Amino acid sequence: MNRLKKVLLITALVVVALLVAALAGGYTVLRGAVPQYTGALHHEALQDKVTVYRDHRGVPHIYASTMGDLMFAQGYVQAGERYWQMETHRRFVQGRLSELIGRSMLETDILLRAIGLKRVTERVLEKTSAEGRRCLEAYAAGVNAFLEAGPLPPELRLLGIDPEPWTVEDSAGMVTLLAYNLGDNWQIEALRLALQERLEEDLFAELLPPFDGWDTPAVCTGENAGSGAAGNLRKLLAAGDLESIAPLPSLGSNSWVIAPKRSKDGVAVLANDPHLNLSLPGIWFENHLSLEGEMDVYGWSIPGSPGVVIGHNEFVAWGATNIGDNMDLYLEKQDQDNPRHFQYDGEDYEAEVLTEEIQVKGSAEPELLKVLITKNGPLVLADPPLSLRWNAYDVEASTVDAVLGMNRARNWEQFKEALDHFTAPIQTFVYADVDGNIGFRVVGQVPLRGRGQGLMPQPGWTSETRWQGYIPMRELPELFNPEEGYIATANHRVEDEEYPYLVDLDVAPPYRMLRIVDCLTAREKFSVEDFCRMQTDWYNRHAAERLPGWLDRLAAFSSGLDETEQRGLALLQEWSADPVNEPELAAPAVFQTWYLNLMEETFREKMGDDLYHDFIDGGYAAYNVLEYLLEKDDPAWFEGKFDEILLAAYRRTIEQLTEELGKNPDSWQWQKLQTITFENVLGQAPLLGSLVNRGPFPFGGDHMTVGRAAYSLTDPFKVNSAAGLRFIAVMDRGALRTWGVVAGGQSGHLLSPHYDDQIESWLEGSYYDLHYYREDLLKTDPDELELRR
Repeated sequence: MNRLKKVLLITALVVVALLVAALAGGYTVLRGAVPQYTGALHHEALQDKVTVYRDHRGVPHIYASTMGDLMFAQGYVQAGERYWQMETHRRFVQGRLSELIGRSMLETDILLRAIGLKRVTERVLEKTSAEGRRCLEAYAAGVNAFLEAGPLPPELRLLGIDPEPWTVEDSAGMVTLLAYNLGDNWQIEALRLALQERLEEDLFAELLPPFDGWDTPAVCTGENAGSGAAGNLRKLLAAGDLESIAPLPSLGSNSWVIAPKRSKDGVAVLANDPHLNLSLPGIWFENHLSLEGEMDVYGWSIPGSPGVVIGHNEFVAWGATNIGDNMDLYLEKQDQDNPRHFQYDGEDYEAEVLTEEIQVKGSAEPELLKVLITKNGPLVLADPPLSLRWNAYDVEASTVDAVLGMNRARNWEQFKEALDHFTAPIQTFVYADVDGNIGFRVVGQVPLRGRGQGLMPQPGWTSETRWQGYIPMRELPELFNPEEGYIATANHRVEDEEYPYLVDLDVAPPYRMLRIVDCLTAREKFSVEDFCRMQTDWYNRHAAERLPGWLDRLAAFSSGLDETEQRGLALLQEWSADPVNEPELAAPAVFQTWYLNLMEETFREKMGDDLYHDFIDGGYAAYNVLEYLLEKDDPAWFEGKFDEILLAAYRRTIEQLTEELGKNPDSWQWQKLQTITFENVLGQAPLLGSLVNRGPFPFGGDHMTVGRAAYSLTDPFKVNSAAGLRFIAVMDRGALRTWGVVAGGQSGHLLSPHYDDQIESWLEGSYYDLHYYREDLLKTDPDELELRR
């Protein structure tokens, strides 16, 4: 992350120099990159006329009479708004960041080549149907039509990049990138291996789920490690950190559906708000794809890939959340005298060797990389020798076909048939249709492990630990029209105790799910307004659970607390009756800081500074461990001194807040600590930050609230992950009503009016009517672009 940001900072400074030297010329370059919204475009790849209307938010509504023309137009308009983002993402997949940035990104390229995102993409294409392939080809032709017509994004011009033609491999690669970023739990395994090396056995044992007596409610009722292993594992974690380099979906989302009997509208209603790292531009691209007589789908796409990932058509609506453990690390027995030889079931074998050439900017000769493919997968680290097993290496169907199938589905059975192709990443989908049905299903190739639970690297030298295949797709957890009349998911445990397979143990803490269930059981019927409030709800179920007990424990020490410490407790006591993380309140600032200090007091000294940093950087893992310890009787980490640890963390909290916010606790406010900024990568330059970034803005909530505001525990309280989009669909046949908003805007161009035009509405928790019906759209006087042969 830091290496790439440093180079992008240099690029940003070049932009500043250019703007200062020729302000008018710089403005012309930036303004000229904004795509054409009106007029006509001719291209020989088109078969018939395509009409592209853009509404007041810059959302393209594409009307075509052939599937090829529709996909061409989608590729064209997405590239016009987001090509720089698409170019960056395809270089992730190809492991070609060094070619773009320089030697500072070589370690990341080496890891990406070893893991083999490009090899996975080739397999995805092999499994894509002929129809799916034709869609990819048409989409790529549309992207290339944009590249031919220009102008290129200014980022490419500044870096001197002449982009190569877009290919079907590049679009399929967006599926691979999504699968990697939403399934990279190998990093948690690597961290645990490093911690096992450092910690005593009783301490390490308390870091691993499943945690006895502490479970999320279900939807359905050091061998072979050298002395430098911990340091090498930390380098591996740093090289694999793509999430902080670019806007990609993050590990968090909420979704729920209600049946007609629970809806004030008398029809099924769906709500979904997938979470992601916030940036300008964001990951989601909103579009409406209408194929005459065959398909009319509206929703959000991943730039660079055809179809709609989350959204609705005239019959069904769907949303997604992340779940599932689809990567495992294996410790290998490698012959040190002949590094290509490994041991398996008592016999030696020679690993397959792949040669990769990595071009490095500024170097005349490419770097040569030898990738060793063991029986478990590619070797991703030499000391300790670790190989990676990933379900994407042997996908049996293409997620490209799944997306296109969902876009056309007219009922639950057709939707499920489409999901059978959704092999990677592992996801949970919620569903609602115009017939009043609601459903839920886990999708993806979920591994059946021979041994272990996917928590720690397993011995790679025995067949006993190998994957034994995958859970049959139609045996994954599923619900359809449950008696309760609702279904909810929040990245939590999906299987109950009677389910015969393991889906995932590294799930989200339970508090978002518990709050959603509290809301959905608090009344009989719900309106759209109720769902809007739920998606932006900052009630702190976590504080409601923990704070009363903590306050009781500190009561024994009250006589020894000074005036400021006493006032802090009084604020918490008052707030605990209704703990809502409102930005202007003081108590949320005290509670959140106290919790992080409790985490540090518990873990830092025993783990050491370096591994503690990586531990809290993992998010879910750190929260889940501390939550488990708070439930467990006499855990080893507390050494029987929990009250003293709690008191020390509290006193440290008051000291920090006094230093940062002043001596009067009544003047402390959560918004003075927690803010949200929408950042463009060029905003790292001080002179450009105010130009390309937006914020900081006051923002409430936290990691555990339904209206999520997540931040890296290594850099609190700067929110970096929240609901990238909010979507609500009322499934009234022939009269669908849908609402949505994204965290940012449609365009990646600074001078576009749609660069940031939805931020204010998003912050306020308001929504836009989505103009699904053509007659409603035309009443708004949209811009019109015609594409013809």
